[in-house]
Amino acid sequence: MNRNRKMPKRTDAGRKVIYRTTLSILRKEKGLTPIQLAAGAGLASGAMVENAEKGYGLRLDTAFKIAKFFDKPIESIWDVLPGAGGGK
Repeated sequence: MNRNRKMPKRTDAGRKVIYRTTLSILRKEKGLTPIQLAAGAGLASGAMVENAEKGYGLRLDTAFKIAKFFDKPIESIWDVLPGAGGGK
């Protein structure tokens, strides 16, 4: 293994982090659990919110629902990390 090569940032679950988010801050400011936020935003699971807070991939429709719930534009909640899109 080449130790000089930079490896992509990985989480404890081995998934690549693709964005930074303020979602957990917004959720905590409202005093909500991930399950409460999911219910309020019309999502099926609090696990979706937890994964979104950790920077894992998330569906665009889920991002829109969460942004609408907080009445904020998506880009004020998520910041895509350089190189995360998989393009060249």
